[in-house]
Amino acid sequence: NNDRIQIERDGKSYFITIKKVPLNEQGSYTAKISTHKIQISSQFKIVACLGTFGATILSYSSMIQAISRFFIIILYKHRILLTFRIHWLMIIISWIISSIIASSLLISSVAYQYEDESRVCTLTRKNFLISFLSSIIIFIFPMITITILYGIIIWHIKQHKHINLGSTNASRAQRNTKVFKNIFIFTSILGIGGIPYLISTIVNRIVPIPWPLYSISFLFIACASAIGSLAILLTNEQTKEIFCAKLHCRQLIRTGQVRNKKLARINQIMPYYNKA
Repeated sequence: NNDRIQIERDGKSYFITIKKVPLNEQGSYTAKISTHKIQISSQFKIVACLGTFGATILSYSSMIQAISRFFIIILYKHRILLTFRIHWLMIIISWIISSIIASSLLISSVAYQYEDESRVCTLTRKNFLISFLSSIIIFIFPMITITILYGIIIWHIKQHKHINLGSTNASRAQRNTKVFKNIFIFTSILGIGGIPYLISTIVNRIVPIPWPLYSISFLFIACASAIGSLAILLTNEQTKEIFCAKLHCRQLIRTGQVRNKKLARINQIMPYYNKA
């Protein structure tokens, strides 16, 4: 029987294979130890970097939406903050920050590593400092920012409701109540994606975590990214209307095709027989 152990030294991962070799017929064994370094291709690191970039973009896009709503409702008197130029600038800055975060981790030799437990090359949780700071920057910071901004907005709405329910600002705030619910959905998605990773990182610092927790935390990030992208699609009213119209149109076409097939089966041309 062979035993395989993974260790880390100088920021690099190694496998140690302990092989039992028989010495004599009585069944005595000795251990033969062989060590080989885990070779990680640059292609796998680039894939892991793109995954980190996508998760960061998703988190910061939700934060940009919260900042945009904060400008519209709280700082509406500053017209320059409501222009398309400012919003495009915020989007570009979020992309630049996301690319800097992902590329800086790619430059580091200890950030992206192959984890034998999850069977993927990812931002490793075995380096506590990098993984902890990454989870704070990518998930926790946007989530806290979104919560603070929308807490201020909700407080502002309640104040205007108490002052004058018929005012323009109050009606404008009431129209954005639905948007607040959507943003809290994004906050929940960020928490679902980032909290398991952060917990596994902290626990692994204290005691080695079991291998299923590696896969589960990685799966939560992937699912949160997919659900977040779908939520962005469905919470946009124009996109939602176009999507529903296309889906309804296809359903009508399919229903019409089915009806035509049924009519073709029922109204078949019968052979004509001359009774004469």
